[in-house]
Amino acid sequence: MNNEHIELKFKLGSQLENWEFDLSTLREYIQDGISYEVYEYIGNEKSFLGVEPDKIELTFNADILVKVEYYFKVELYAELLVKLEQKLGKPAESNQLLTSWYYKNYRLTMEKLPVFKIIRVDYKRLTKNTKG
Repeated sequence: MNNEHIELKFKLGSQLENWEFDLSTLREYIQDGISYEVYEYIGNEKSFLGVEPDKIELTFNADILVKVEYYFKVELYAELLVKLEQKLGKPAESNQLLTSWYYKNYRLTMEKLPVFKIIRVDYKRLTKNTKG
């Protein structure tokens, strides 16, 4: 892994109130008995590594940020891959649709979603069930 710092605008573990005026409610769901609320970030400064996403989703549990998802046009795949490899080094896992890195105590994943012609880049904390 490279020693470069990657600036993450949305810090996992942060409070919902940090962005409450820049969020639009999307959905709620329950997974493994835990309730999550998903919001679209509609504020300014959406760029990730200098690339503008089409959409950003923030997932909260009990008003604490637990996951961030950026959605990009599929044409930006090569540019994002180069930028991520420059910052994070060689991926820990990679195949035609999914590439992932471990950064600090996060797992950062870039996934092609060909049916929707988009790329999703997300990050979340490592858990006991996550390799790392």
